[in-house]
Amino acid sequence: FLRHGSILSISEILLSFVKKSITIDDHILNKISIIPSEINRLRLYRGKGSEFLRIGVCKLIETIAICHIPILQINDSTVNTTTSSFNTTSRFPNDNTAPFGKKLFINLLETLLENMKQPFDSIQLSAQSALRQFLYTYIYNKSSSIYNNYNNKEKLKLYDMLTTKFTNSLINDNNVAVTRGSALGLASLPINLLNQLNTNEFNDNIINNIINITKLDRLIGGEIDPETRRNAIESSIEIIEKLLHYNQFYS
Repeated sequence: FLRHGSILSISEILLSFVKKSITIDDHILNKISIIPSEINRLRLYRGKGSEFLRIGVCKLIETIAICHIPILQINDSTVNTTTSSFNTTSRFPNDNTAPFGKKLFINLLETLLENMKQPFDSIQLSAQSALRQFLYTYIYNKSSSIYNNYNNKEKLKLYDMLTTKFTNSLINDNNVAVTRGSALGLASLPINLLNQLNTNEFNDNIINNIINITKLDRLIGGEIDPETRRNAIESSIEIIEKLLHYNQFYS
């Protein structure tokens, strides 16, 4: 619980400093940005209180995104302790020649995806909130100075991978925690990003899959799961709002 409290304190202090336009040393910001990666590396989620620690980490990542910390611009020379934090078996293409900041971006993204499939609503909702803000800040928000760190081709590729991951899990997985999290995850994606990229290739697939999962006779692992249907219905509302350009909910 001490770690959980410390992480929440860091999040609140960081947010307060940024709101008051108080300058924070780049080295401190870099160290804050790698906290989730270090927690993964040290396997600190084990044992009592891990649920709260996961919620705290999600909150920290969300705060990093809200504060527009330029994680994509962090390089090896500014952080010396994170080389071993990155998973070499990443689900995403891991180019060893890529800038350090992009590797950190993927690492934080994978932390949120891992939390999306935890069997606790509190963790999944925290991860969804963080993922929504994280992708909005670093991928979608044109007004952010970070926006151009990924070109349109890279953004579409990332979007494609996330969409495929969530839709496949929602339809095919027999673990209700995974299907519940996948339904929430689809709503977290910047679906209106496709308007900027001039393609609607994936929208129909997303909506059709969510509609199918809300059917009363839909079984997951041989049983009906109301929570997956609930999440799918709530997500469909958010997706429709995004597609109608009513996405005025983000920092």
